[in-house]
Amino acid sequence: MPEPKAPELAGIAVDFACGGRTTPETGRLLGVAAMVVETARREPLDTEAELRFRPTPDSPLIVARGVVAAHLSENALRVHFTHLSEDHRRHLLGLLFPRGDERRAARRASLVTQIRTIVDGETVVGYTRDVSTGGVFIETENPPVKGTEVNLRFRLTPDSPIVGARAVVAYSLPGEGMGLRFVDLTPELQQAIEAFVAGG
Repeated sequence: MPEPKAPELAGIAVDFACGGRTTPETGRLLGVAAMVVETARREPLDTEAELRFRPTPDSPLIVARGVVAAHLSENALRVHFTHLSEDHRRHLLGLLFPRGDERRAARRASLVTQIRTIVDGETVVGYTRDVSTGGVFIETENPPVKGTEVNLRFRLTPDSPIVGARAVVAYSLPGEGMGLRFVDLTPELQQAIEAFVAGG
């Protein structure tokens, strides 16, 4: 059985504005939290960028602001979104989780926040992409292999307390991130995630 992949949209024409220059490029969405931009430009890490694109011919013009988070190769870099309007986020979620996958879409919500993953006593800092009561996707350059047990610390909202959870790596995508499956969520945390997803 093939490994599950994080949902993505590829081959998108995108206007990439960064460092005072705008160029037409091709992009690949990684959920609703980031985009891989195929470009020969080598913009410095943490440089602010703006991406304008239509993922489908019927889509509105999506405007996402972010920062250059990684150089993936000589011809690609990853932009982590720092601002995406709620309407645009919902539109992208609808494309990533089409009607045939409604049950999964109903259980998940976008969650873009820093998360600390403790693996064998070492802390790996990454960014979440989405969350459900079943698990969470985390963007990180060097994810541990499938089956690795980890401990997590994160916030569901900027004002909520830090929560902890145990999880197992369900799939690992080197250079992109990992999908984690929660293990033995406390009733309180499960209820909090259910409420967050329902409100998302």
